[in-house]
Amino acid sequence: MRDLGVALKETVEWTFRFSSNMNKKCYCLWLCLLVVSCSKCVDMKRVTGHLVTKENWKFLTRFCFLSGDDQNRLGSVQYSFQFPASYQGMQLYFYFDDQWKEIYDSEKTCEDKVSVLQPDYFQIIDLSEDYEWSGCQLMNHSGYSYNKCDGIRFFRSIRPRWWFITVGRCKPVNNNGINLTYYLHLTNGNLGDYFHRELSADQFTILEVDIAFLIFFVILACVAVVFSSKSL
Repeated sequence: MRDLGVALKETVEWTFRFSSNMNKKCYCLWLCLLVVSCSKCVDMKRVTGHLVTKENWKFLTRFCFLSGDDQNRLGSVQYSFQFPASYQGMQLYFYFDDQWKEIYDSEKTCEDKVSVLQPDYFQIIDLSEDYEWSGCQLMNHSGYSYNKCDGIRFFRSIRPRWWFITVGRCKPVNNNGINLTYYLHLTNGNLGDYFHRELSADQFTILEVDIAFLIFFVILACVAVVFSSKSL
């Protein structure tokens, strides 16, 4: 993620160099565009890609969820997957931080890595139309058969907890590995919770700091144009 403070600093330096050549109306218009564009500078945790590998277990992303004392506030992962029908047996795995320490960077087999998970807590999702919670459907388009899965998984925690998301085929019908197009949208909190919803819990203070930098540099930019106009 590009640091908002650095971006604004560069912008203000540009302002000092060129503000004397701008009339006030043009500068005000530019300043409004700056504020609007910076309001979109906060990264949302959206992960997308096309994974093709001969391996049968692969890491996708991680996110730090926090529900806190508000029991109505849930973390969530909204997912969308698509893969050829010949890659049946695909599963989605959710590891919390303590489990991840047991299997990360180890020589364990796919089965060993999955054995630490607890299916009763929905840490394993079968990406199959036979698994009702997966949101998967077998599709066919012009003779091409593929699975399309759309769903959501909720998280509740009383402390910040990292969750690690992987995909695997530990018991494949064939040994052709993984071929998966994926999209993940990870959130903390409810709609309208602008300071937390789109951020991992370890980044909760970033937005507040960036807003403070934004206000500071906008004020600094205004001072720059006032002094430059007086010197004309």
